[in-house]
Amino acid sequence: MLRELSLVFPDLRNNPGLSSDLLVIPTFQQSVFDLVSVTNETQWERDLLLDYIHVFALAIVTQLRRQSYWADLTDPASGYPAFSEARGISLYPDVDGCVQLLGYQTVQAGCCRVITHPSWGTRNYPATIFCAAPVNVVTKVIEECVARPLEIKPKSLA
Repeated sequence: MLRELSLVFPDLRNNPGLSSDLLVIPTFQQSVFDLVSVTNETQWERDLLLDYIHVFALAIVTQLRRQSYWADLTDPASGYPAFSEARGISLYPDVDGCVQLLGYQTVQAGCCRVITHPSWGTRNYPATIFCAAPVNVVTKVIEECVARPLEIKPKSLA
């Protein structure tokens, strides 16, 4: 997996020391709608959950970078790094990562696969955060970010 991730994140290829401490952190947001469906409501919710993960992950990435650790999120909509300036020649598909790392099942939804979360079924939105920091540091940062309210303005459903 490290070889594939170095094609997504050039920083990993350019700094081999990062790879030894690399953490892959799958995240899931529970959705109201079954995301297998393709409707105006499910698209609105996907967009909202994408906004939420960007705000949440930015808080985590910012805190880790302030402590001099490398961190990033792969944008769930594109698979490319969300916050790094350098973009690799490959992308990271969150669904494939959840299957490989967690053994989660998927269902086909048109041209896409949707994760079947063990508690929420297909009512979930996955995203993945990557960092090169000790687990205790990452845990503390995530706990601090979870304790803060997200400041986001949802788009209208129009």
